[in-house]
Amino acid sequence: KEFTVDIVTPSVFYIESASELPLDRVRIAVKVGAGIWVAEQRFKWTSLRIELPPSKYTIIISRQDAMLEQQVAGNHPDMLPRHCVPFSVLLAATELSPPPNLQGPKTGLVGGLRGRCSPVGAMPFPLDMFSPLGGSAGIGGPQSLNDGSVLIRHKMMLIDVHDGRKKVAVQLPPNELVVKASIVFDGSVTAAAAREIMFALEHADHGRERAKATWPLSPSGFSRVFTINGDGSMIWLSF
Repeated sequence: KEFTVDIVTPSVFYIESASELPLDRVRIAVKVGAGIWVAEQRFKWTSLRIELPPSKYTIIISRQDAMLEQQVAGNHPDMLPRHCVPFSVLLAATELSPPPNLQGPKTGLVGGLRGRCSPVGAMPFPLDMFSPLGGSAGIGGPQSLNDGSVLIRHKMMLIDVHDGRKKVAVQLPPNELVVKASIVFDGSVTAAAAREIMFALEHADHGRERAKATWPLSPSGFSRVFTINGDGSMIWLSF
């Protein structure tokens, strides 16, 4: 079963499915152009928490053992179990950027949290840069179908979901691709915190591209230029 969820503001999206019996495991996932983000299985529950920019996302719900049962039925139709599978599904979206009445311009109070880092005006990184439903449409994407080009210039955020890690899939065109990444940190970010941010271009085998040039940006940040021989595969912007 597939259906669409419309996320209208930057949000932390939580999906969960649960079944009554361990053998009736139900899988739930978010589907994008780069593949599917599968929820983690823990006994009878599967759950996934992920930060998403505004877009329409496809949710998939399926029986985890359905394919195995079909293979068994092909050889032994009489062994195919016939029963209903009761299960529950929970979906929840929590807004990252609070409404203006919850923002304290003098106190730094944002959504009930007091701190220097404000999410107002910032976007979570999309899940990919090339598909219409990958989340990049609100920040300048997706990539051009002709040459793979895209220009993203926006205030972005990294939060502590998945230990602060984020990977964004980019479709490589069949020709050479030049990638320039310029990262400038918000004025509230200290120099020590800025040094904790790592950025790389990673292939599917986790091999990393080496930058052709790197230079610092004032007051805090850096630019890197990569030249990649495109082959139609995917590469990941890894933060």
